[in-house]
Amino acid sequence: MTLLLSTRTVKWNPSKFILIVAGLLLVAGLFTPFLAWRWREYRLTQQVETIQAALESYRQQHGMYPESLTVASIPEHEEIFYQHEPDGTYTLWFGMQLGESVTFRPDDRTLQ
Repeated sequence: MTLLLSTRTVKWNPSKFILIVAGLLLVAGLFTPFLAWRWREYRLTQQVETIQAALESYRQQHGMYPESLTVASIPEHEEIFYQHEPDGTYTLWFGMQLGESVTFRPDDRTLQ
């Protein structure tokens, strides 16, 4: 087996290196807010699912949903809101950005 090594030398060009690094930082800077937003959405969705499970457990034990999260010993969350509805169900929602929110109702069983 013959191993061929290139005899071509690559000249170090600091300006090209700086341009490449700057381009990578620019791309990373453009995607960071999007990734942070998606991570926040994922984290809040996971927390809503945890709250939903606790609310269902409370309903199975007491025959109804609680009037508030604190009644069910669920810590209040500054970004997730709970409302006990007159029909005996509840609504959970959290804001994604100005004018946009995600809502969950137990009769739908979906986040909207």
